[in-house]
Amino acid sequence: MRILKNIAREVMGKGKDFGGKNVPTVPPAHPLFRNAFVFAKGPLPFILRQWRNQGDFYDVNFPQIPFLILSHPEHVKHILVSKHRNYKKAFSYNFLSYTLGKGLFTNEGDSWLKQRRTAQPAFHRERLASLVRVMVEDTNALVSEWDEKAQAEEPVHLVEDMMMTTSAIVAHTLMGTDLGKQSEEIIGLINIINNQTTRKLTNPLRSPMWMPTPNNLQLNKAIGRLDEIIYEIIGQRRKSATKQHDLLAMLMEAEDAESGDRMSDQQLRDEVVTLMLAGTETSANALSWTFSLLMQNPEALHKLRQEADALLTEGQLTNANLHLLDYTTKVLNESMRIYPPIWMIAREALEDDEIGGYPIPRGSQVYLSSFIVHRHPDFWDKPNVFDPERFGEAHAKDRHKFAFFPFGGGPRYCIGNNFAMMEMQIILATLVHRFELQPISTLPPALDPLLTLRPKNEILLQLKKR
Repeated sequence: MRILKNIAREVMGKGKDFGGKNVPTVPPAHPLFRNAFVFAKGPLPFILRQWRNQGDFYDVNFPQIPFLILSHPEHVKHILVSKHRNYKKAFSYNFLSYTLGKGLFTNEGDSWLKQRRTAQPAFHRERLASLVRVMVEDTNALVSEWDEKAQAEEPVHLVEDMMMTTSAIVAHTLMGTDLGKQSEEIIGLINIINNQTTRKLTNPLRSPMWMPTPNNLQLNKAIGRLDEIIYEIIGQRRKSATKQHDLLAMLMEAEDAESGDRMSDQQLRDEVVTLMLAGTETSANALSWTFSLLMQNPEALHKLRQEADALLTEGQLTNANLHLLDYTTKVLNESMRIYPPIWMIAREALEDDEIGGYPIPRGSQVYLSSFIVHRHPDFWDKPNVFDPERFGEAHAKDRHKFAFFPFGGGPRYCIGNNFAMMEMQIILATLVHRFELQPISTLPPALDPLLTLRPKNEILLQLKKR
């Protein structure tokens, strides 16, 4: 009934019904489609512009349903923590289920809770310690490639190389280092699925998956082949008596604390694919933005290199000394503040709610903008300035807890946060220790706000071995 009333109000040009409350609403760009296509064409410039015009809480003005943008830390706390039971994943996540299945990223309700309880122990930092060696080996493989390019005076394609390295790390830590030729195939499939899924998710006129378009055919073929490989590996593991030490083995051994149940093959497949896609894209983008920012801030790069040199001149990075990369961690956090890989978090209200006097009707699509919250001048001094020291203890203790939420918050806090930070610390520290890096272009990359926040153009670096 509420939707029918809203449709009638749209036709009459009165907008949506907020129960008589005065909710800031963006003026419509079109009498029927309102702002749907304007938003889809450039969502990040749109929300930045309207945040300046409308404030921290406003309705984008889509047809039929409230589409709310929230940009204050208290809003984040309310949606993700205080009232999290009233909010499920927004309808924009539905398409991801086609690729990811019912993994932790897309699942909901009791099924999600059971899956989270079962998987959580595998991601404790102590359990991840055994994977550091694999992360170091795959990073050293990139170092070897960069050594050759430095000798040949060839530039490196940073975004591409970060994507390939994080793909290799995810594949090897998930399913072991003895994949052979399958490793390259898996990495290629991950990148195809990542690219096609992201593009389709952000296209309001995307074709249904049953339609045999070239993009759909490529995506379906890649998903099918990746499923074949994963199910074959799971089947071999079920039959083998040899104990493995990768993430898949940890997930297969994990038991729900209450029921004692273990994951089915389908659940294992869904978690593996989720980790592959989410772990590759987010870390690669975070690292690409970090290097870009360091190229513009030579003092920070110098300080970062001093810390890396102090550890790496004595040998490889290990789980025992990663905690010494204090400034490296600050650099990564500051990079994710300015360019959060997940730049928006979307939820749907299950029942009527209210924040700060503003109503949130049932069915509202609620988007939390980390890109704006991370730069909100009420919580960050000189928010557009790259300053890793703002993540020191003296500054952090006085800051709102949800002024910075690159891994989300509340019960759905990213289960892979420790994995991602360990991986990025190793890659960043190793590369600045081994190479002098010089940008070919001094212009910062443009933003490409898809499912994750990517650099729109390639970042080319010239290398010199140290």
